[in-house]
Amino acid sequence: MRERTASAAPRAALSSYLAARYRAGALSTLILLAIFYPFAAKGAPPSVFVALCAVGACLALRAPRWACYAALVVALLLLISDYVFTIAVGPQDSQSDRDEAVEQAAESLLAGTNPWAHPTQLNTPITTGPASVLLALPSVLTTHHVNAVSWLFYALFLALLCAADLQWRNDTFMPLGLLFLSGFLGIQHALYWSLDELAWAYLVLVAAWWLRTNGWPMAAGAGLAFALCSRASYGFPVFAFLCWDRYRPDGGRDLLRLAIGTAGGAALILLPFVIVSGADLLTHNPFSVAGQMLAAPWPDTNAVFRSLNASLGWLGPVPLAIVKGTLALFAIWYSAWQARDSAPAHPFWHMTFAALLADLLVYPTQLSDDYALFFSIPAFFAVAYSARGFAATGADEPTYPPPAAARRRSR
Repeated sequence: MRERTASAAPRAALSSYLAARYRAGALSTLILLAIFYPFAAKGAPPSVFVALCAVGACLALRAPRWACYAALVVALLLLISDYVFTIAVGPQDSQSDRDEAVEQAAESLLAGTNPWAHPTQLNTPITTGPASVLLALPSVLTTHHVNAVSWLFYALFLALLCAADLQWRNDTFMPLGLLFLSGFLGIQHALYWSLDELAWAYLVLVAAWWLRTNGWPMAAGAGLAFALCSRASYGFPVFAFLCWDRYRPDGGRDLLRLAIGTAGGAALILLPFVIVSGADLLTHNPFSVAGQMLAAPWPDTNAVFRSLNASLGWLGPVPLAIVKGTLALFAIWYSAWQARDSAPAHPFWHMTFAALLADLLVYPTQLSDDYALFFSIPAFFAVAYSARGFAATGADEPTYPPPAAARRRSR
């Protein structure tokens, strides 16, 4: 009887949370006002605009939370559907090759050739990693496009944000959902130019975090391997994940099993490419291209970059790449070490900082909105999975899941 009462308590709390009248906070109201006029003035898709009006009406009438969230979900799904299947495949699509790079690589693998042996239609080398290519195979095999994968990525991303709100009851889904609708932080740019492949692996890193804290180190390691094999730049968020893991209260356990899972996962992901490409894979692969980008100087766009070029420009490409990588890794480790006493419940603040460093310090040769999604997605997760939501400062208690649960699973 006690167990039945205890299990019913969380459900009752969740039901009360969803049934409560929703009082829009200042942040949600400000974002809604900021996006409503542009949507009305610039001819937003009619269905999206109507759904946004429904969200505004629910907030104004203080409808139950479930009704407000349902209206927001409809608006978000209509937005991503319109962009992925209509707007992003418009005339401008020929000027971007991010999605075409994935499709070309997947078709090459299906044809039995090295996916990185030939450049895209814009004559740029393919930097899509093997894990992303494997993920795109079913969609490319059936439709020759990755639109379905793109839509699924955004839908799962939004579902995770909503689930985090319902789990923590931290009132983050409404402001985060409206922020997504606003297109801020490079989101609209990514939707317009089909740049979502840059962030696919973050969904797997969320799973890796859950697996790691629930006592599944080998499976978590496989998730880290997926991220590392998705794109070379994920080495920095993964390093941030490991730094967080090292300094969390129950961290440092089962490191061997975590390493075995990472090595095994990477081997399984790379195996079909080794079979298809053979020795040519050593010459044509996405990681060598990333290495060349790492060795490039900083762009002449601001005083900081000009100072870095002036002080380190005498170094050759290889020493410069080593210096840039070392500085970034040290900064990531030092920030995790400084936050060790606050015991952050999740690694997403660490990963946001690492991704921002990768964009600004390590791979800044072409600074643009193209790469904003790489650090904005973990920032969304950092807020959503913080117990205090937007009030979080990095010390979010209690840790999730409780360390005791992780220890029981580890045995």
